[in-house]
Amino acid sequence: MKNQLNVAAAGLGVNTIAYLVECTKRGILFDYIFFSDPGKENPKTYEYREYFNKWLLEHGQPEITTLYNLTHDQKFIGLYQDNLNLGTLPSIAYGFKKCSQKYKIRPFEKFLNNDELAKSVWKLGGKINVYKGIDADESHRAIENPNKKFINIYPLLEWEWGRFECVKCILEAGLLLPPKSSCTFCPSMKPWEIIELYENNPKEFYDAIRMERNAEANFLTIKGLGRDFSWWDLIVAYKYLKLVKKHNAMGYIPDKIKRLMLKVNRSKPIDYETISKERNAKTCINDLFSQGIEMPCDCMN
Repeated sequence: MKNQLNVAAAGLGVNTIAYLVECTKRGILFDYIFFSDPGKENPKTYEYREYFNKWLLEHGQPEITTLYNLTHDQKFIGLYQDNLNLGTLPSIAYGFKKCSQKYKIRPFEKFLNNDELAKSVWKLGGKINVYKGIDADESHRAIENPNKKFINIYPLLEWEWGRFECVKCILEAGLLLPPKSSCTFCPSMKPWEIIELYENNPKEFYDAIRMERNAEANFLTIKGLGRDFSWWDLIVAYKYLKLVKKHNAMGYIPDKIKRLMLKVNRSKPIDYETISKERNAKTCINDLFSQGIEMPCDCMN
């Protein structure tokens, strides 16, 4: 019987992949690697999960176990459908962070509470080591686990790795960079990310608009998925801005759209190519930083 269990909480963004790769290099093996799926992540995240599973198996690690928040009768109602049913938006739009508790943490703890391997560890008085991918650029998010059966371990903090080191690790391992880990209707998305969703994945964008409009009658302190703006208005502003730049002229535009045009004009991906050059990275790595790798969404706490 084991008196210790190593499990990885895998959001499948840059930080997750980096610490899993480096832990593997350092001989740290996991009993489980968990990805809690709220039901409507970036489609590219699901593709990356299958891609990375092959690497894990080739390097002696277990495949990723995908977890879902199931009802008492074992049905899955994802975060998107749940909000449609309730006529609301994700809790983070209202200033709360209940999404991760319900759709990330709860299925994780439920699985382990019913797992024979985990129960045997607890029976021997041991605890479960939970590895998490918080890096040195966001150390304020690191906390002790309130559940005394678990110990949070932050390997990236121990190694003093920031975003740059994480991206470098993935590239040097010969892996593709993963997409940002986020729901496709996350209120934490930045204007440029919303525009990118609109341009490149219209189905997911219009699903988000459906949610926004479905909840509109219940708005009291917010205006939409952007909290102080609706995603639809943002795209209207984006279209206006394109016309203004094309014709170098501006007719009548509603004030709220003008304000959003400024927001659109200021929003852009982080220029990791420049950052990497400032930190004297190798030229072959510099060229890949322009992929716009972003921080995880705010709900990932």
